[in-house]
Amino acid sequence: AWEPSSLFEVGFQLSFAATWGILYLGPPLGELFRRWALPRWLSVPLQVTLAAQAGTLPLLVYYFNLFTPVAPLANLLLVPLVGAIMLAGFTGCLAGIVLLPLGEMVNAVTGLLIDLFLGLAGLLVTLPGSSLYLASPPPHVIPLWYAGLIFWMEIARGSINLPLPEAPRKAAAAVCGVILCAVVLVPWGGTGGKLQVHFVDVGQGDCILVRFPGGRTMLVDAGGKLGDPEGGLKVGEAVVVPYLRRLGINKLDVLVVTHPHGDHYGGVPAVLEKVRVGALVLSAAADYSAMLSRLAPLDIPVYRAAAGQALRLSDQVDVFVLAPVRQTIDNLNNASLVLRLDYRDVSFLLTGDIEREAQRELLSNGTALRAEVLKVPHHGSELSEPRFFAAVSPELAVVQVGYNNRFGHPSAATLDALRAAGARVLRTDRDGAVLVVTDGKEIEVSTARRHSRGAQAAGCVLNTPAGGINIPSAR
Repeated sequence: AWEPSSLFEVGFQLSFAATWGILYLGPPLGELFRRWALPRWLSVPLQVTLAAQAGTLPLLVYYFNLFTPVAPLANLLLVPLVGAIMLAGFTGCLAGIVLLPLGEMVNAVTGLLIDLFLGLAGLLVTLPGSSLYLASPPPHVIPLWYAGLIFWMEIARGSINLPLPEAPRKAAAAVCGVILCAVVLVPWGGTGGKLQVHFVDVGQGDCILVRFPGGRTMLVDAGGKLGDPEGGLKVGEAVVVPYLRRLGINKLDVLVVTHPHGDHYGGVPAVLEKVRVGALVLSAAADYSAMLSRLAPLDIPVYRAAAGQALRLSDQVDVFVLAPVRQTIDNLNNASLVLRLDYRDVSFLLTGDIEREAQRELLSNGTALRAEVLKVPHHGSELSEPRFFAAVSPELAVVQVGYNNRFGHPSAATLDALRAAGARVLRTDRDGAVLVVTDGKEIEVSTARRHSRGAQAAGCVLNTPAGGINIPSAR
């Protein structure tokens, strides 16, 4: 009542949900464990940790996309150690006041206990299935979980009497529990049999997530910062990895790095550290030695790709490599991998940072460029060929660009050329992340932000239609 805004703080919600779980769910769980004749030293900590986890589960999945089946075991092993560490640390403080060498001896024991704690924690994390990242459920799932949990608990207590014999009543309660868990743990972030292309807002850089109808995934670039490896790493940690987690993505089938510029590969190390990646695909015309030297310990298969090849990731979506055409290209931007995705009647053209020279080369080679959705080359710089945009003739053009960037991207001339080609232009600096979903016939587009009388209104890429537009595909 004194500070009502606390209700919207994650820490407040988790603290009270855990306390409620321990107080409300704990006693019935304790009674159940006593019926099973579990010893008290095991039943009490198990009762507390399971009750707290049940109380916080939907909030943890919604806010952090994290489900940790290993938590009960971890608490059983580690919580007693915490008590021992605190006692030893306090004893060391008192002993040090009386006699410093005595305090040092006690603190040496404390250090061993801390090492044991960290070692056990590290071991538990490596267990298969110890933690899973799940897509965030819709907000209405949270109250449904608590309502269902209370209903299920009251049935177990006997406060709600189902008109059933004992055995069917227990079976019904078990089924209710399974359904309740499924409500939160179900893979909400699926593709629904459609192709999803996410143009992630990473500032002045590129990052595109492709989710295929069959569930496989491809990440094209991972953002970063030119000339700033540490800044690029932070983009991967703070933007790209959380974006993948939010969708419940625990692995990527392939990570494509179009060319070795920091604003495209700076976030790659963070992604590879946090997410399992099946393979790396690199441009055959560029030197990635600096990047690969950092990634060598990860032992991930690396493939070089060039024009004329295809990435076989889906039996429904064709992924063709259109460039680089030549094996040696001095300009790294022009050495970018260019990918074309064809899904039935809808095509996407992902162009990396190719400039005027490479665009003209694609035109002169007679490459099939027509696409409904174009990732505008080189952040919309002025180094673009208007004839290239005319040949692509996109209905939607997405510019991945940082707000108020020092390069002056996107160029006014490039934007004019895109509009002249008939494209509707979306920009990540103004519209935020852009999500394009298609069934191969129609295209749905939604954005994280929209403009309202010159202002930007925040939204959610997946859950708001505020910036949505429906574009019929070209036949």
